[in-house]
Amino acid sequence: MKSTSKSFLYEVIFIVTSVFPLALSMSFCSGMGVFAGMFFSVAAALIAAVNSSSAMIPVYLVFLTVSAVLGAYNAATLSLSIIISGALLALSSLFYEKIKPLFSSPASAGAMLAAALSVTILFTTDYFGIGASGNNVIQMLASYRSLGFHANWRGVLYGTIVMVIMITFPRKFKKLCSAVNASFIAIIVTLVLNLFLNPADMPTAINEIGNFSSADFAKDFIFALIGEKPNIFAAVFSGTALFFPCFYMIAQSETAEKRSFIIDGAANAALGFAGCMALPCGLKKDKHTFAVGTAAAAITAIMLVCISGLIPRIPVHSCAVVLIVGAWHSVKWREIKNAFSSVFSVLIFAVSILAFLISGISSGILVCAALSVLYHLVSDKKPVKGS
Repeated sequence: MKSTSKSFLYEVIFIVTSVFPLALSMSFCSGMGVFAGMFFSVAAALIAAVNSSSAMIPVYLVFLTVSAVLGAYNAATLSLSIIISGALLALSSLFYEKIKPLFSSPASAGAMLAAALSVTILFTTDYFGIGASGNNVIQMLASYRSLGFHANWRGVLYGTIVMVIMITFPRKFKKLCSAVNASFIAIIVTLVLNLFLNPADMPTAINEIGNFSSADFAKDFIFALIGEKPNIFAAVFSGTALFFPCFYMIAQSETAEKRSFIIDGAANAALGFAGCMALPCGLKKDKHTFAVGTAAAAITAIMLVCISGLIPRIPVHSCAVVLIVGAWHSVKWREIKNAFSSVFSVLIFAVSILAFLISGISSGILVCAALSVLYHLVSDKKPVKGS
């Protein structure tokens, strides 16, 4: 009984400490604002409570697409793209077995590596406090070049502390890290440090998420759904791009089954849209799933209410590094290694990365999907050795 209670507690704590820093960082950095991050932290745990699948999406690909659409268009366009992505996911379940093998290739590995590179380039400005702006990699690099390198060194200190904790903590404290996510510890440490170094009644040059929140979720996002018209072409384009990472990871999961494909896809798409971890990997597929998720959601909500006055003081630099380090943690290095098995696979891998970085997020995902299909069509036609 004690062992069961301990396991239950560990799973609850893991979800709470996993979804909060990532949801907050993604929501703020995508322009949705601090309130959205708090809201989605609770939503992530609730979705985990009703879905027992362990399938996960490459959440950084979804986050980059959401950020690009929201930055270039409006909330109505983004919401329509989510609906289109869900419709495509439901349609694909009818042909699940036939199209499943098509999306495991050097192009997939290239897309994941390119996503990590994109996150690093896009949010280095928040890490160093440079003040650059842009909706894609090319625009951001051009902004870096025009502005020059003028770092906020105290902010860099906060971000570097986050980086060190997220890299070393899982290695030095493996047992504790199985229950408490390193990103949560990193955010709390830099928050406390900022409170001491920058008292609220003193002017501060540190970028804080409360001081630089670019959007009020309730006003600018929800109301925008009513008052603004979506860009149909952009919604179809980005919605199709969102579909591929959702399908890819569910199809690659060893526990995914065809009969639960739509429900898994819908839950994962919702979590990716929320900018949260898609079904935290510490969550086990058993009868306690609903209780664990519900308890995690309740504790997250209580925690957010208790520290709501402190959340705006979290350094932007810390949130940026949570995204950067997390993106590199999500890279599948074994798939990258397999991409060097032949000259053709290396070519597909390289073109996928370049297409992703140069053409933009949504276009890059679609190009990588096309290259993945091309890779399997060509590979299937190659004669088997010894035949």
